[in-house]
Amino acid sequence: MVPLRRLQTGIFDVSSRHQTVGRTRKRLEQMSHAESCDFALKDTDVEREVRMRRGERHIGRAGTWRWVLVLLTGLTMGLLSFALNLAASSLTLLRFRLATTLIQETGTLAAPFCVFVGLAALYGAAASAVVVFFAPQAAGSGLAEMRAYFNGVHVSGLLSMKTFFVKLVSAVFVLAAGLVAEGESPFVHVGAIVGGGLSSLGSRSLTRATKGRWKAKLPRWAGGWFRSEVEHRDMTAVGAASGLAVAFVAPLAGVLLIAEQSAANLGEAVYWRVLLATSAAVLALNVLVAAYTAGASFWDARLLYTFMPDNAPALAAYRVRLWELPAFAGVGALLGAVSAAFVAVNANLIYSARQRWISPTSRFRRMSEVVFLAALTAAVWLSLCYASPCAPTPPPRRQAALAPAPIPSSLYMFGEYSLYPQLWCPPGYYSQYGQLFFAPSRLTLRRTVGVDAVSAEDRASDTLFNLRALSLYAMATTVMLTLTYGAGAALGVVTPTLQVGAVAGLLMCHLVRAAAAAAGYAGAPASLPVYGVVGAGATLSGCLRYKATAVLITVEATGAWSLIVPVVISVFAAELVADRLSSGLFDAYLHLACTPFLADPGAAPGVAYACDRLSVADVMATGVHALPPVIAVAEVVHALSGTTFSTFPVTEEVDLAARAGAEFHVLGIIERQTLLKMLLQRIGLVPGPGGQAAILGALSAGDLAAWVDLRPFMFRSPLLVQGGASLTRALVLFRGLGLRHLLVAPQDPRSVGIITRKDLTLENAQLVLAQQ
Repeated sequence: MVPLRRLQTGIFDVSSRHQTVGRTRKRLEQMSHAESCDFALKDTDVEREVRMRRGERHIGRAGTWRWVLVLLTGLTMGLLSFALNLAASSLTLLRFRLATTLIQETGTLAAPFCVFVGLAALYGAAASAVVVFFAPQAAGSGLAEMRAYFNGVHVSGLLSMKTFFVKLVSAVFVLAAGLVAEGESPFVHVGAIVGGGLSSLGSRSLTRATKGRWKAKLPRWAGGWFRSEVEHRDMTAVGAASGLAVAFVAPLAGVLLIAEQSAANLGEAVYWRVLLATSAAVLALNVLVAAYTAGASFWDARLLYTFMPDNAPALAAYRVRLWELPAFAGVGALLGAVSAAFVAVNANLIYSARQRWISPTSRFRRMSEVVFLAALTAAVWLSLCYASPCAPTPPPRRQAALAPAPIPSSLYMFGEYSLYPQLWCPPGYYSQYGQLFFAPSRLTLRRTVGVDAVSAEDRASDTLFNLRALSLYAMATTVMLTLTYGAGAALGVVTPTLQVGAVAGLLMCHLVRAAAAAAGYAGAPASLPVYGVVGAGATLSGCLRYKATAVLITVEATGAWSLIVPVVISVFAAELVADRLSSGLFDAYLHLACTPFLADPGAAPGVAYACDRLSVADVMATGVHALPPVIAVAEVVHALSGTTFSTFPVTEEVDLAARAGAEFHVLGIIERQTLLKMLLQRIGLVPGPGGQAAILGALSAGDLAAWVDLRPFMFRSPLLVQGGASLTRALVLFRGLGLRHLLVAPQDPRSVGIITRKDLTLENAQLVLAQQ
């Protein structure tokens, strides 16, 4: 944006202003292709008649079935998470075991390098091919798109069955390939598809695939009650929260994700359903993991291990002192600045280069990019292991002191990986770089937030990880994440940001220890895992601008519940610094995609500044395309095919409505989808499913000469806002109610009465019903 003071005078300033205006108009033209969701109550005559005929038994049965679907969503996500983790872990373990075997047999770099890098490239090709050839909407984590959906923007194909299967397959191979941009975050998108699909108990994708010969949906009497956009949004929220819960074993973080990302207040009932679903999902995952790992002793297996009392010795490593609180704020501020720099580079330089050299329509280039990134990551990681210095493997007592077991992390990792890999080192020695680079990313995260020298004789000695290894890992992961995120596969960003933050936190802890020693501090040294957890939360918040969600993801995934206050301090500092330097990663990508995202004016000073200075009349459209209450089918077809409007006012003053700035009497509004359903179902002219072209093309000359009454299907009570109201008021209404449109009324509209809060109570409604 060009500052206002630069737009006042001067040839250069005027030129800059014209360029800014031109870019803004171009963005608005691109935004016009996006569709909006409408989460407002459908208050038509037909809908009211249906609701009035429902009895108490029907309403109670629908409520019970809603809870069943919520529970089923959570259990389904637990099962899917277990299957995905097991498949990805098996493929990952195969790659590491083959490389280890070849290292032991040959002692050279060539053979294990070819196998390790070759399998990574093969996995990367599979992860990308299913996306670029079958479902481009499955690329990325889906978190940005879900953020837009809950804000009221409809993304075509986002919640389709095809996207669901492609997302699952791609996420498995992304994890197996070892790409830095992990495959856990896409589970939020997968969960949203599961929740949205179960809510309607149907699939449009399957119906279209069979060309209408089989309608993939259950009838209403069998439970298909929840097909409104509001019910679909609520169940999508339930599924998305369950996806986050099983991805990071963080049920409370799933609830807060929906609370933070949804523009509307979904209500207490929805949040309670979300909590039930996330808890059921995590419990199902725990049970399945216990069944897989415990074998015959399944019934004695211990669930929810984080909260067991015998974890107290491990949790003792999470020690915090009062003088460290400013240090936590400093760590958060520094990592917030680093995170903002990452967002700026990835969303500007890397995105621009990708758009220039790798067109979104070039499938083979997009797949080749993912293959190259997977091979490059594997090659760099294994080369660093080959060049790693060796150190004597510590005796068992020393290992127990350095890494007390078990640190109660909730992150599951199938397969055994040595904490002291020998690799190319002589017997009795281990690879210092291999501790970080020759292990899956999720396991590395567990190690970096759960190690410390806790015994008295070990306090003055070196800790588990070599400082040079930590520095290299932080730099290499940051560089590869910057290059990888945004490529054509199901790539996420949560786990790598937690990794980078945890490693950076360990490095900061060493600095704090050195500063404390220089100042003459004689107490116990600063705890490494504390700073690892604090750094992880700060980096996650700085990249994604999650607040409470970042805090809970960090403490739930690591099991560091006692560190919630230090994590809050670091997250607040990171957010404060990062907001002054750049936007969040998902906000940046929504901006690049020209998504009409409506920001909260209370949290976005620029939005509040502009909206407070404009009124609704300044931005409204006049001269609207309206329809009469009784209209010929031919005129309906002309309106649908000749315009792209999603909503049409219904009025008897059609000619007056078409005049710019003229006032006209509104009977109601009717949506494009309602008109198409009337032509498709009410008249019954098209036997199978189809879009607008199929419906309109099947109409005969006799059909076009018929007339249709719009009044039973129009919204008789559309929401209005006065033209003199501030733009902030309209923005708050749009965000809070999930609207698609608002009618603008004159400055001095007529009124027939007024209602208060008391008039909306149950007691008053019962009294009025008794008097009728």
